[in-house]
Amino acid sequence: MEIQHCPTGHYIGQVKYCVRWWELGVGLLFRRSGRALLKLPRTTSGWRATIMTYGMRFSLDLVFLDADGIVQEVAYAIPPGRHYTPNTTVAFVLEGEAELIDTYSIAIGDQLSW
Repeated sequence: MEIQHCPTGHYIGQVKYCVRWWELGVGLLFRRSGRALLKLPRTTSGWRATIMTYGMRFSLDLVFLDADGIVQEVAYAIPPGRHYTPNTTVAFVLEGEAELIDTYSIAIGDQLSW
């Protein structure tokens, strides 16, 4: 699957699309680099998930998106061995190597498409 940053038209690249529970649990674990788009399961309180980086080989930038692909929150360079829970409910999380957010100038309110 390909992702594009709508405000600039920049092509962010190919991502691993994760929807099954085992894919969500693994994400980018065991990889040396890459990007993944996680579709979060909806709960009674909306979409909310903690992203864990235990066992990761690199720091992650996290982009939290609503169901329309609008950026709701970003987290920079979460190192291996940590976890991060967004402050808002979201439908998707784009995981990528640290610097992903700065490289593509992704900001809260921007839209990503796939």
